[in-house]
Amino acid sequence: MEQQVERPARVPQKPRYSLRQTAFDTVLGREEEVLSQAGEASFVVVPGAVGEAFLTEAEGRDLPDGFSVIAKDPTALFTRSEPGVPVYVAREMRLLAITVNPVSGGGFSYEPREMVGAVSREVCRVTGKKVPVFDVVSGESNAGEVYGVAVG
Repeated sequence: MEQQVERPARVPQKPRYSLRQTAFDTVLGREEEVLSQAGEASFVVVPGAVGEAFLTEAEGRDLPDGFSVIAKDPTALFTRSEPGVPVYVAREMRLLAITVNPVSGGGFSYEPREMVGAVSREVCRVTGKKVPVFDVVSGESNAGEVYGVAVG
């Protein structure tokens, strides 16, 4: 018995991307220029630092749906808050531990146990992972709470 199968009138095609290198080595101080040149691009790959100004400028523009910023790795990201556009990295990093200094050059300090706990909770909230946090001044840490960590 022969079965009829309807075919769609047009088969959807995968989007095609073309890469075009910018003339800039950095976006720092050239945020508007780089984003203007991006036009209808789906993403911008940033070779150097990605600062707050670039992400804020991108968020405020009428860019294509799904527009994203791609940085080389997490050390190139300099932002104080969650960016308004998706940010990806070309190379992930393994975060093995975090060090904190509860004493500010401005003359104020935090209670070491509270600071280690606050940083630990926030990292766990954002990443879903428990990461050892060490206070470099007092020696306070959460290493005993993190499975598989040896401190010597």
